[in-house]
Amino acid sequence: MKKKKLTAFLCAALMLLGCTGCLEDTPEAEPAAEPETTAEQRSLPLEDDQAPASASVSTINRAHRDNVKPMGEDGTWTVMVYFCGSNLESEDGMASGDIAEMMESSAEGNVQFLIFTGGAEEWQNGVDASRNQIYCISGGDAELVWEGDLQNMGESSTLAGFLDYGIQNYPAANMGLVFWDHGGGSISGVCFDDFYDSDSLFLKEIDAALFSVYDKMTEPFEFIGFDACLMSTVETAAILASHANYMVASEETEPGYGWDYTAIGNFLHENPAASGAELGKVICDSFYDMCRGIGSENEATLSVVDLTKIDDLMLAFDAYAKDIYELTDGSGELSRVVRNITAADNFGGNNKSSGYTNMVDLGGIIQAGTQQSGNASAAMAALQKAVVYTKNGSDHQNACGLSSYYPLKIEGSQELGIFKDVCISSYYLGLVDKLAYGAAGAGDIGSYDNSPLIASFLGDWSGGSYTSADYTYTPEIDAQWEQLDDADGQSRYISFETEPEVDEDGNYGFVLTQEALGCTDCVEAAVYMMTDDLTEIIELGFVRLGRDGERREEDFLLRLSPGRRLPPEIEGLTGISEELLRAEGVEKDAGAEALCAALEGEAPLVAAYNAQFDLCFLYYFLHRLGRAETLKRCRFLDVMSVYKDRRDYPHRL
Repeated sequence: MKKKKLTAFLCAALMLLGCTGCLEDTPEAEPAAEPETTAEQRSLPLEDDQAPASASVSTINRAHRDNVKPMGEDGTWTVMVYFCGSNLESEDGMASGDIAEMMESSAEGNVQFLIFTGGAEEWQNGVDASRNQIYCISGGDAELVWEGDLQNMGESSTLAGFLDYGIQNYPAANMGLVFWDHGGGSISGVCFDDFYDSDSLFLKEIDAALFSVYDKMTEPFEFIGFDACLMSTVETAAILASHANYMVASEETEPGYGWDYTAIGNFLHENPAASGAELGKVICDSFYDMCRGIGSENEATLSVVDLTKIDDLMLAFDAYAKDIYELTDGSGELSRVVRNITAADNFGGNNKSSGYTNMVDLGGIIQAGTQQSGNASAAMAALQKAVVYTKNGSDHQNACGLSSYYPLKIEGSQELGIFKDVCISSYYLGLVDKLAYGAAGAGDIGSYDNSPLIASFLGDWSGGSYTSADYTYTPEIDAQWEQLDDADGQSRYISFETEPEVDEDGNYGFVLTQEALGCTDCVEAAVYMMTDDLTEIIELGFVRLGRDGERREEDFLLRLSPGRRLPPEIEGLTGISEELLRAEGVEKDAGAEALCAALEGEAPLVAAYNAQFDLCFLYYFLHRLGRAETLKRCRFLDVMSVYKDRRDYPHRL
């Protein structure tokens, strides 16, 4: 047997451091006249023993209710669930399963679930996929109480209509709200509607919808939760702090089964006086038990956040971020902090093969600068006060309960435009901006002045910028970030003492210069096993979509090379036998000719799931036939990087 070689293809991941409408037929989400609320300004309590060495320059403005009173009789609960079914329902029936759990619970009388359905091409429990519907679930029954024309569940106006309907018709002493679907973190949001090109609710759209009913409520929601991936972020919490007492959400991805609604309904029926924190603990514990039942407990995370403590956390974190921002003057300490952040716990993949969510544990971000900031301990103390309960599996034992956006890999100007609108700290925004500037190779961040960006940070969460018709959110694309869209991945700050190369033993490596080392955050490696006897492709399939709408499908079985045998395990895995290859297969050059013909044209786009894996085999397949140059003209889209599906079935991303 010939010796196997490991060829490591390394990609330097470089962070350059020194250098309309409402629900039809419902009471519309009417704009309440002028708010009867007042704006409350908050600054850091300097008398606290944990106060930072230098006070934050920011203040926080929030809407404030002058008179808080229950919206219903004591012990009553209405838990509103915004069920955007998406492919989770149409393919796997996950939403139907959770609705069944609600009906199986003992919730009745004083406890009810009010659910809004849509966003899925098919429902597996009798829900009409062509309409939006609202059901009230109590006492084991699901009663259809409203239906209307299909609306985009990724639009703020649709959510606003549901909130208005629930508050007007099913008020209770304790109001809960749950978002159910895929989640993508602070940038891409939650609830991706299959009928509307997977449009989702951005955090600012959720904020606008909640403010549309702010003055129709006499108290905050007791809790707002996300039965979705990646939504336990400090940016989410900052938005929700104006609207609820507690947040329940996961830093990491969730398995498809999600929360245990039978446990939730049973607990509320037996404990109607429970607080959002007490309910949140039940949600976390029962969720973890369900994860353990399907073998997914190791990656599980779920936390309960006291939203009344978020403003103190934001101010303390801003003071910490100011210290780190000031390291961008070229002191040399910034590279240590950035490398520590890169090494911190993060969520949703964040690598070349599975894509980047850029969600990093907030505790890890703070701990990364403990040696450089006198305010780190105060920020960590404020974080620990805000997160009142966590349930983490072994993969994330030290996750703090809240993540934050951090640009492990910046995907473009729109991403930063969205982040600007939800960032909790002026100096953290300035830091991220400088890192983006360096990553794009635009220049030396030490001499880059972004003080106007910091000065533009308002710290305003009062909702004063929203009007009755202002449900549509479009992130501003700042000219200062446009260079990110044109960045080619090469940087003038990276230079080598030894250029990248593969040696005769199959080892890939390089040596950076000392100057380049100071500009490098990390090196990301993707390792593939190649063999000297060159593993063969036995089936080649593709679909060609022409710009004129033409569609051509090709699927070839490829005959084995002379002397080659098909291993029994491959035959068992694929169902393809040597006899089948001999009878129905074509020669490899014929398959290559068909593939190359399909790739004719100017810069064709090749899309594949886990494309890097396929392209490795395709390259060697075509190389042996002298046709590898064909691939060099192509552009590539890795569907897995878009979908970020790195979990075994059942997944919930």
